[in-house]
Order: sequence, then C-alpha cells, then structure tokens
Amino acid sequence: MEELKKHLSIAQQAFRTLQESLNAPYSPIVRDSCLLRFTYTFDVCWKLLNKFLDVHLGLICNSPKTCIREAFKNGLFNEQEAERWLLMVDDRNQIAYSYVEAIAEAIYHRLPSFAEAVDSFLNDMHKHLEEA
Repeated sequence: MEELKKHLSIAQQAFRTLQESLNAPYSPIVRDSCLLRFTYTFDVCWKLLNKFLDVHLGLICNSPKTCIREAFKNGLFNEQEAERWLLMVDDRNQIAYSYVEAIAEAIYHRLPSFAEAVDSFLNDMHKHLEEA
C-alpha cells in the first residue's frame, strides 16, 4: 500500500507541473513545456494504474492500453474516460517518437481535456487508497 501511495504522490507532483505550464501564457516554449510535462505525467499515471490493478485486482498489464482496457472492464473508467485515456496514449506516443509542429499544436490544444481526465483519475486513486 505504501508503494501505491508513493506512486500517487509522484503522479500528483508531475500533474502539478503540467497544470503550472497550462496556466502560463501561450508561446512555443510554453507549448513544448506542456507537451513534455504531459508526457511524463501520463507515464507516471499509467504506471500508477498498472500498480493499482496489480495490487487490488491481481492484473498484470504490459502496456498503457492494456491497463486502460482493464480499468474499463473493472469499472475504474467509464467508456468516455477510457476513450480519452486511449487518445492520450496515442498523443503521448506521437510526442515521444516524432515531432511535427502541426501535431504538437493539435495535441497542445487537447491538453486541458487531458488534464481534467488526469485530475479525476488522481482524485479517484486518492479515494481508493484512503478507503483501503
């Protein structure tokens, strides 16, 4: 349980940095900062989800998409949340493995919606860990 709480704390800290960048006035440097912060925030969140599924449900996931699908199957995400998280995986991969200005711009404009999903997920994880 302590390990899960540690993962949650790291994810919350990463998310705060993303929020900080999203609140800054737009510039290409701020956009790129937001994209980087989104990437590492997403990474720590899916790893938190992976650990949660392992500890609480005995499920082992080898990829973010597998974790998201398992979270949906087990009622942790509704259909809309699962779809948003799957889009986040695709966007995270596009940011990490290639750079195209138009794609970066499009993803940047989706980040507020992604931030809402992350915030909701972290709040849910906090509640689950407090109840346990």
